[in-house]
Amino acid sequence: MSIDSDPRARGNKLALADAPDRNMHSFGSPKSLTFDEVEAAAWSLACELFNAGIRRDDVILVQLPNITEHVITKLALELLGASVKSVAMNENSEYLGTIAKTHPVTAYISTTDYHGESFTCSHQAAFPDGTLILAFGETEPESAQLIGETIADIEALDACQQYVRKERVNSTNAIDLAAFPIDLALHKIAKEGP
Repeated sequence: MSIDSDPRARGNKLALADAPDRNMHSFGSPKSLTFDEVEAAAWSLACELFNAGIRRDDVILVQLPNITEHVITKLALELLGASVKSVAMNENSEYLGTIAKTHPVTAYISTTDYHGESFTCSHQAAFPDGTLILAFGETEPESAQLIGETIADIEALDACQQYVRKERVNSTNAIDLAAFPIDLALHKIAKEGP
């Protein structure tokens, strides 16, 4: 995956791209997104996550491969003010269970397919009842909610944006995606890594 890290780039310039071999280790074909598409995808996913109940300071465990959805997820969760805990793909259920015991995990976000294994199905037992289990993929996972394919309707998007604006005013976070353009946020993620 590559990110155009020029913080002055905008609009329909390429911002984010999967590796050409994405389909060898994850679901779907490689994607290339412009800055406008990244911003739209981040807001749409933020709306989906907001509707699922994710709010500011919720702890969200993210276990995604190095694909565009990983970056979009981080952007969407940052918009909502949630606390993101990224976990490497090689970590198992036991490790995830240890994290869930020491952190109040609100949601686990992963993929329906990684090297032929459904991470959401194989790892959801690591989390206590009530933890949201969310997955990107092409097929509805068992006991999990498929995300990333819904386009937010105007009313839902407006409600989410109002929440983000309200929380931004009340937030003490130094990093606030709603306060600066997506291109700067992508630049920040490029430096940190997904």
